[in-house]
Amino acid sequence: KYHNLLKKDYGISSSENPQKSIVWCNGGLASGICKEDIVEFFSKFGILENAALIPKRSFAFITFKDISCAIACYETSHGKCHFSQLTGPMCLLYVDKVPEMSPLDTSLPPGSILHKGFISAKEESALLDSINFTGDDWQPLKHRKVKHFGYEFVYGENSAKKNDAIRDIPSICDNLWDRITNKEWALPWIPDQLTVNCYEPGQGIPPHIDTHSIFEDTILIISLGADTQMEFKNEHYHSFVHVPRRSLLILSGESRYAWTHGISSRDRDVYFDKDLGYVVVQRGTRISLTFRRIRHKPCDCKFVDYCDSKVTDSNLLQEENAVALENKYVNETYSNIANHFSLTRYKPWPQVLEFIRDFPVGSLVLDVGCGNGKYFGHRDNIFEIGSELCPSLVLICSKRGFETVNNNCLSLPFNDHVFDRVICIAVLHHLCTLKRRQRAMNELIRVLAPGGKALVYVWAEQQTEEETPLLEQQEYEYQGDGPTVGTNIKLNSTVTLPVIANNGKNFKRKDILVPWKTTEEYSNVKTFLRYYHIFEEKELIDLCLSGGAKVVRTYYDTGNWCIIFSKME
Repeated sequence: KYHNLLKKDYGISSSENPQKSIVWCNGGLASGICKEDIVEFFSKFGILENAALIPKRSFAFITFKDISCAIACYETSHGKCHFSQLTGPMCLLYVDKVPEMSPLDTSLPPGSILHKGFISAKEESALLDSINFTGDDWQPLKHRKVKHFGYEFVYGENSAKKNDAIRDIPSICDNLWDRITNKEWALPWIPDQLTVNCYEPGQGIPPHIDTHSIFEDTILIISLGADTQMEFKNEHYHSFVHVPRRSLLILSGESRYAWTHGISSRDRDVYFDKDLGYVVVQRGTRISLTFRRIRHKPCDCKFVDYCDSKVTDSNLLQEENAVALENKYVNETYSNIANHFSLTRYKPWPQVLEFIRDFPVGSLVLDVGCGNGKYFGHRDNIFEIGSELCPSLVLICSKRGFETVNNNCLSLPFNDHVFDRVICIAVLHHLCTLKRRQRAMNELIRVLAPGGKALVYVWAEQQTEEETPLLEQQEYEYQGDGPTVGTNIKLNSTVTLPVIANNGKNFKRKDILVPWKTTEEYSNVKTFLRYYHIFEEKELIDLCLSGGAKVVRTYYDTGNWCIIFSKME
């Protein structure tokens, strides 16, 4: 079996004679084995020149520096050793070659400098002593705990409270600034904001770009207590940099403004040493000191695709661009997340359900953007029809026995004045121009019978930590491939939108992209973006009045503006 797969998929022949390279046939990413597991196990037999895993496959390729090490590994492990992730013993084969894999990039991004041994062991101890690790002013996050000096950093917004200074940066840090300048780096300012991160083994920080409009150019990071591996990424490159204990990392220019930096959440790191080959190093408790300077004017950097000072709202979109945006960041996203979305959307909102339970007996009801049909089936004496654009969600509704049509809310396939009641929950905020939102509202009013009532929910600018839209408090911190919170996505030559977490904080932009995270078995986390227009209360009222409807009631419910309106007799 494995002989044929290797030959067919990779053009690699297994060998009966010992070779320097071995393939572990049943131990790869698809088997729950990671590179740290590979290096830690096989390095016991000798120096490793290469260790490669194939995405979503159960193969792992290992090349030893000396063939005698490969022989010792094979004779000791093949058919004998067991891993907790596997149901059977290890299956190894000698191979004449391994697949060509891009070498691990360990280079620093442009504009960054790493000074190893920047502080002494004595200075490290003094810096650690200056931080109170037992106080109650530490903020627990998902993968670490943090403490701020100078100004508080606000997670989820990637910002700082500029007008609310807190405790001073410890004075012991004052002697660092001249030393940085003496290291051939002209520090243009003295830092006024410090974030202390405490990482236990297994903890990390998601890839991110520090907000341009909040901090000046140049970020200073001093590592205390332990080494770590920091990952840098842009659209084309992904590098893994060993950041030693007591080092200073300077991020400036391109590395500060256009590359994400982060640390994966794991308890071991793999490094390549020119003498020792691939080695695994257990992580220890690491304390990082991140120094920055608060910015008081808009950012004027040249990296406009990533700059929130230059982000524009969707009112610059033309109709054809609006269609493309919605296709990519609404329609395609829901097609990709439909099953996971449906699993998380099973409980009706109480006030929507109350509206439904008040329908007169025999009412003809339309749910526009019905999703998985969670508002259907609560009454057995009304007639319900759903309208949904996502084919996968239409199929889910149909399987549940609900009448659903596949169409766009901008052009409902129904006659005028038909429905006694209409609901449209969390739909209009996915339309990215005022013209399209008004058109959708006009359609709701058109199909509503004279004297009929409709209920509409949209995301509100005002949020609270306890109540977030659609009961979906998206975690700010997530790992895996995909756009990162705090970055900006360029839609066309004139429009760039920010990626923002829905974390219970008030939205500060009117048009945003919000991550949706889903996972698949044996694969990395998948992240998709959904477009949202954030409503003010008056906007929703204006849409109703402009369409000729009569406002019955407006209210706020769990991060949404809500309106009940009626159609004139």
